[in-house]
Amino acid sequence: MRKLSMNETGGASILTDIEQPGTNSEELIVRDGPIVSLTVESYGDMPTGTRLYGQLWTGGGRVTGRYTRAELPDRRVIPVCLVYGNRDGGEWLPGSKAGAVRMPRTWAYTVVHAFP
Repeated sequence: MRKLSMNETGGASILTDIEQPGTNSEELIVRDGPIVSLTVESYGDMPTGTRLYGQLWTGGGRVTGRYTRAELPDRRVIPVCLVYGNRDGGEWLPGSKAGAVRMPRTWAYTVVHAFP
């Protein structure tokens, strides 16, 4: 994270899942498994348009996730240590159920030095 001048607990906005193209809805459904998000705001030396590759888990009324790889717009791939939302993830939105959780289309990531 130092290579990208990103401090722990910092973060920026992302599109939660680029596999679910934008619609007029401000929410989408996420499931356990791999996820690719897209930064819509720069932070440190990680620019807008960076793809974040990771994994989501949807248990216990919260969505948690880890991003371990970033592909910058210039196609460089670098390891990262980011979590979806804050260190505790994000609470399910109303109407969610196990295996199909409603989350905001635009959310955020947080920089960590080690995964919680």
